[in-house]
Amino acid sequence: MAGADLPEALPLKPMMPAAGPVPPAAQGSIQVSSRSGLGLRAGDVVTLNVLKRLTDDKWAVGLKGRVVPARSDLDLVPGSTLRARVQSAAGRIVFVLDRGTASPLAEALGRQGIPSTPEMQLIAAALVRSGRAVDQTAMERVRTLLLKTRLEARRGGRAAATMLDKGIDLSSEGAADLLELLCLGDPGGRGGRRYRGRPFPRDGAEAKGALATAASPDEPSSGLQVYNALRGRSETWIVVPFLYRDGEVDCPGSLRLLVDPYTNRLCRLVVGVRPAGGEAWHFEFDLEGRRRMTVYCDDPAAARAARANLDMLSAKVHNMGIEASDTVRGGREFDGFSSARADAVIAVVDAEG
Repeated sequence: MAGADLPEALPLKPMMPAAGPVPPAAQGSIQVSSRSGLGLRAGDVVTLNVLKRLTDDKWAVGLKGRVVPARSDLDLVPGSTLRARVQSAAGRIVFVLDRGTASPLAEALGRQGIPSTPEMQLIAAALVRSGRAVDQTAMERVRTLLLKTRLEARRGGRAAATMLDKGIDLSSEGAADLLELLCLGDPGGRGGRRYRGRPFPRDGAEAKGALATAASPDEPSSGLQVYNALRGRSETWIVVPFLYRDGEVDCPGSLRLLVDPYTNRLCRLVVGVRPAGGEAWHFEFDLEGRRRMTVYCDDPAAARAARANLDMLSAKVHNMGIEASDTVRGGREFDGFSSARADAVIAVVDAEG
């Protein structure tokens, strides 16, 4: 592991932005100030990401790549994703939940007899994005592993789903340690200074050398090397976790590469980092077709404070022929491997399938 020593071989079987005052909420609705400049009209259907409760009736929600304050008397669940329709956009934007059609995920879970809780929906979405079927056995194995590692369902579930896609048994002895390595730098985990960090690299060349060495097949065998050597049925990811340490300050993270194993072509690159115990950042580079960098941050205030550095980074990647999004998106829109997709085709199989 770049920036840290690998463990012994592992056995394997999102400060609020300024907004105008929000009027008292209509019963059963979610509303935000029309001054937020979202450009919505009555009848529009949007996806709302519930981030956290601010007061009894006030919430932080993610909407169109921004974090905005909202008021509602509904008992919302942080971490959930809601489809809502704009009922009115005059004076204030009023949303009502779109209950006309159940989501494909909810329908898939219902057919399997699985409770459609926010956690189970996140696990189901993780399986779908990894090309796996939504079946009760896979869902329970992912959930059990998340409970053991204390990782949250959105990113921990997605990493666990990539393990399943590579044929790794999530109930095997080394699965929990492997999942924590794949998610190094993400919120959660069993805590403790389990890995020994290394000093920060002096320059880009030294960092590149450390990462290349850690990803080499000549490195000592461990669960991580086994994971990286396996080809996925749907997607093939290579993950290089790192941990740099300056005194008592840790900077954990990972480099994730989506490769085409048949052509050895790099399709996507994701750099995740959680500096000094703060909130996580992810830099997603799509390298096929329209080459583009998208930045995600779990803390809107940190994103605003880093604006100058982000502008400098955007200029550098532009010189490399890569476009950069002007908007720093909320971390809830990113599962650590790919951006959230509102609708996906759900494959449902029997537990014996």
